[in-house]
Amino acid sequence: MASRFVIGDKVHQAFSNHAEGTVVAIFKDRAGGLRYAVEMFGHRTIQIASEGSLVARDD
Repeated sequence: MASRFVIGDKVHQAFSNHAEGTVVAIFKDRAGGLRYAVEMFGHRTIQIASEGSLVARDD
């Protein structure tokens, strides 16, 4: 399964508050789906997101 994003990509959440962040890790969950660890700007937290919940930023 190919990853849509790579480490270092800037993204925002498509379905919640459109928080912005940077992909810092990519891994597979137990079912084999890709998950992304995203360091959120301004919060200094890591959130785990599915590929479908992220959108690439253009900046």
